[in-house]
Amino acid sequence: MLRYLIIMSIATLLVTGCANNDEENDKEQTYQEVIQLVKNKKWDEAIIKLDEISDYKDTNRIQRYIKARKEFEKEKHNDNDVLNMLPVIPQDGELREEMASFKQEVENAITHAKELNKSRRIMAAKDFIGKKDYKEAARAVVVARFYSDPELDVLFNYGMGMGFISDGDIENAKSYFSSIPDKYSGVLAKQINEAKIQVMKTPSPKKSTETKQTAFSEDPKIGMADYEVINSTWGSPRDINKTTTANGVFEQWVYDDGKYIYIENHYVVAIQE
Repeated sequence: MLRYLIIMSIATLLVTGCANNDEENDKEQTYQEVIQLVKNKKWDEAIIKLDEISDYKDTNRIQRYIKARKEFEKEKHNDNDVLNMLPVIPQDGELREEMASFKQEVENAITHAKELNKSRRIMAAKDFIGKKDYKEAARAVVVARFYSDPELDVLFNYGMGMGFISDGDIENAKSYFSSIPDKYSGVLAKQINEAKIQVMKTPSPKKSTETKQTAFSEDPKIGMADYEVINSTWGSPRDINKTTTANGVFEQWVYDDGKYIYIENHYVVAIQE
């Protein structure tokens, strides 16, 4: 009897081991099918197969990669969001080259979009400056300043400074011009440098003490002008959604962390946090 039990136990172990091996082989076969589907850019078929082998090897990483690829292929998408969706590129593995190549493609798209956006903003700012509509020139580069571009910062400070000069506020004008580096050599360099020299040597009225620096300590609030929002604690928006109607211009300023400011005809009408 004991001998019989020992034999049955061994047989059970052998059967279980074979079953486990068969299951492992099946998973590996499905995994290799997924790899080929991904390489052939058959995303939906790959996702179906991945559901069959969840938590096997690096399937979670592959799922994130596929989601990023599908998002990138949409007509309307945000390249920065796609980049954030991508998994960490592995040191080795079946799809390492594909993931690394795609990450570089997304990063190149982001760089190109920034350069194109900058070019368009500069053209708009130059057009407004030519019309002496200086604060509109500053508004034209507001969003692009989110990328911390020195040339756009100069155009913004010049537009705001000249706008305050038009308002007769030399003190606030000086605070913006002081942010422009000496011997600036970018767009409209001659015009901007000459204006800075002239403004900085103009005497300031003793009664005016409010400067741009104090504005940075203030949170956005209803009734603020759009340029005041830029100098508030929230700073420049990440994006602006603009709608023009017969009643004027309505803008939604988009910030990180799901925050929004709604501006109608250049003044804040609502804030969402």
